[in-house]
Amino acid sequence: MIGYIIIGIAVGGIIGYLLAESKSKILTGKHSALIGQLQQKENEISLTNNKLLEANAELRELSSKLAETEMARKKDLEKIGDQLTLLASAKEQ
Repeated sequence: MIGYIIIGIAVGGIIGYLLAESKSKILTGKHSALIGQLQQKENEISLTNNKLLEANAELRELSSKLAETEMARKKDLEKIGDQLTLLASAKEQ
């Protein structure tokens, strides 16, 4: 009778060990898959950040060109205003 109890405990222990090891392998596989997905997402984030940096650099360049164009436009308007004043003055004379 005690022999059956010992055999039952041993068989139960072996089954428990095998189930735990099987679950551990499943979790290890899931862990590896999640690490792979995480690395893929990190790569995507890195690529997106690089694109954003390039877009920001282009935006700064365009903003600078816009400011230069706006200054040139203002100077042109001043010249046109001066020329209109001279023209009006010449008409009066």
